[in-house]
Amino acid sequence: MDEAVQTSETNHWHLAHSGKESISVTLHGASNLPATQKGNVPWPYVTVKSSSDVEKKWEAQGVTHVSSEPTHSPTWEEKVTMEIDAEDAGHEAVILTVADKITKDVLVSYKIPVRYLRSFHHYHLRLVLPRKKDPLGTSLYATLVRKGSLIPRYVGMNYTGLEVFLQGMKNPLADPQGPIVAIARVVNNFNAYRKAMKMRPSASPAIDLTTITFPDPSMVAFDVLRVTNQGYPQVTQPGGPPEKPTWNSSFLFQGRDGATLFSDDTSLVIEYYPYKTMSETEAENKPKPLGYSVLPLTNRVYRSLVAESNRSGVRVDDVPIQGTNLRTTSGAVPTVQLCMQLIGSERSLSEVKASSLMKCVSTEDSI
Repeated sequence: MDEAVQTSETNHWHLAHSGKESISVTLHGASNLPATQKGNVPWPYVTVKSSSDVEKKWEAQGVTHVSSEPTHSPTWEEKVTMEIDAEDAGHEAVILTVADKITKDVLVSYKIPVRYLRSFHHYHLRLVLPRKKDPLGTSLYATLVRKGSLIPRYVGMNYTGLEVFLQGMKNPLADPQGPIVAIARVVNNFNAYRKAMKMRPSASPAIDLTTITFPDPSMVAFDVLRVTNQGYPQVTQPGGPPEKPTWNSSFLFQGRDGATLFSDDTSLVIEYYPYKTMSETEAENKPKPLGYSVLPLTNRVYRSLVAESNRSGVRVDDVPIQGTNLRTTSGAVPTVQLCMQLIGSERSLSEVKASSLMKCVSTEDSI
């Protein structure tokens, strides 16, 4: 099979297989790609390999689709996954290569040591490779998540994480906005978060991208700051159809986010933005938020999640979208549907895989 047309990952696995580590890579797009060696506009796609794959001349573990037309600024919005042996993680690297469909010319390549990536953290990156004749260089926009086969447990905690499954809007919109992206995070003081949101310039980006310069990126550039009140954002792929956006996306909050869960001040916040390519969001036409949903993570919610009858998940119906001009066809404020599950075992997610959707649909319990 031509590696440029292989399909990518479509499931929501949060953990790698036993004895393995995986790197989930969402390729959003690129800007300022060079021409092919013959000077033609490229027809680009991306391959994802480990450094040992390259050494052994193995095929790519993940490949995006080819752009719909020749372009220097492609958009893919496609997730692929690379897997390595856990014992080799210390000296393996992720290699992202943008190539041309017709000539197979390598247009640009980025090498990221796996040890630079903190497990389970969502890195939203702008990877920049300057060129001698073009100091601006080529930018590749990607989200990377390094996943182990175990969820680490904090001392004194009786759970390892909170899984949140976002289905979609319950009723159709009267004035569809096109594809919508949802951004989920846990904030440890919702009132402070809301004040910060009100003071934020209208042209500020939905998420702050971390710019990494190649070919020799610094390990320090991948450092993760201690969690702030803004939390660590996790982003869905664009939801559709525009009339009634559906995401069917699963988020895992653990580690520093998980340790701050369940208090009177802590909340799950989901922001909604009209979809723009990553390169567009860096320009002046940054998308303005369409609204947000808030679910306080109180002790009452915690007690509901740990109840024996709710071990398979709790459905949360009709969570309203606040601060929005959006309306449904009946004139009401739109709402979304969620499912939540507290993860008690380090291994449990490797078995449930993407079954959260069935829990949301089938469970009769809700909060």
